[in-house]
Formats: sequence, C-alpha cells, structure tokens
Amino acid sequence: MIFIFGIKRNLLVRDLLQTCECPNCHKDNNMMVTKYGSYFHVFFVPIIPVGSSLEVQCLYCQKMYDGQYLSPTLLEAVQKKSILNQTKRPIWHSLGCFVILGLIFLIVILFFVALFKVKYDN
Repeated sequence: MIFIFGIKRNLLVRDLLQTCECPNCHKDNNMMVTKYGSYFHVFFVPIIPVGSSLEVQCLYCQKMYDGQYLSPTLLEAVQKKSILNQTKRPIWHSLGCFVILGLIFLIVILFFVALFKVKYDN
C-alpha cells in the first residue's frame, strides 16, 4: 500500500516594506516580506497545522533572509507591519482534523444506533 504524506507550506500573506536598509547591499530600498503557513498532510489532505515561517527579500540585490536571522532594524520594521501579526491561518489547513473528528462522531452515533436497535429488537 502506498502512503503519501509530508509537510507542505502555503503563502499566507505578502507585503512590502518601504525604505529599509538591506544588511547585504547597505542601500535603503524596498523589501518584500512573505509569511508562509506549514501543515502536515496525508494523501494531500491537510491534517495538522505545523507552524509558520517568514522570509524577507531585498528588491535591489535579491538577497533572501530567513525570519529567524533578521537584523534588529529589519526585525523592528517587520514587526511594525500589523498585517503580518494579524494574519490568520486558513481553515482548510485543519481540514483533515475536522474530517477525522466527523468520522469518529459518525462511528459513535452508528454504534449507539446499532446498540439500541439490538436492545429494542429483543
């Protein structure tokens, strides 16, 4: 039996930072901030949200920075963008949890229906 599973990440929000200094080229220019959400999937159905990540890219020199290793000034500029802090994860990242809970609920209901049917048939 083939079992397909893994972790996938999707774009949550992308925003532009105005006039920030790039640590690589040391120029004041625009930087693109991208926030991704990651989730664990089985057969391409999202089951559990895993986390989120942040990337910042200088639009002049095209250098990419991981959100964990930002300079203090760049980190402060990113934190000022309220849209990044208010970004919510889409409900479909937890779709598999809802499907599994629904199946468990259905099995429990069918069990009690069968139990009562056996009890009242006698």
